[in-house]
Amino acid sequence: MAALRELPPRQRQLVVLHHLLDLPVEQVARETGASNGAVGTRLSRARKVLGARLAEDEGTGAGRPARISEEVEPWLT
Repeated sequence: MAALRELPPRQRQLVVLHHLLDLPVEQVARETGASNGAVGTRLSRARKVLGARLAEDEGTGAGRPARISEEVEPWLT
């Protein structure tokens, strides 16, 4: 979850809405006022950043599994 905190707010919001709340790209676009294409592009960029960060954490042992019971709301701000 630390990697998610490091994303810019716009990217973090999209990741939360799409991947954690399981909203389709079209609904995320409506909720955020962005186009479907912009949401897809921003999600792709966010996944690259998260993947790189998580790969770094694997090398240092800093990563730890997230608890499913964690609140989602703080990630939207």
